[in-house]
Amino acid sequence: MPHDPSATSAYRVLVNDDQQVLVWPAVRVPPAGWRQTRMTGSQAECLAYVDQVWAEHRSSLDGEAP
Repeated sequence: MPHDPSATSAYRVLVNDDQQVLVWPAVRVPPAGWRQTRMTGSQAECLAYVDQVWAEHRSSLDGEAP
């Protein structure tokens, strides 16, 4: 059975100027306009990090007055 590199490969979280986030393989060059955050790890760890940051961001927006 072939090895699935996505299961164990390192990933990183990228962000662009519009504050969009992207989980990207660490071995690939980031797309133009994207920069790396401090988060690196497995794909699952990076996705969990994005979920956590989004939840915190969403909570702060919910607390703001319209």
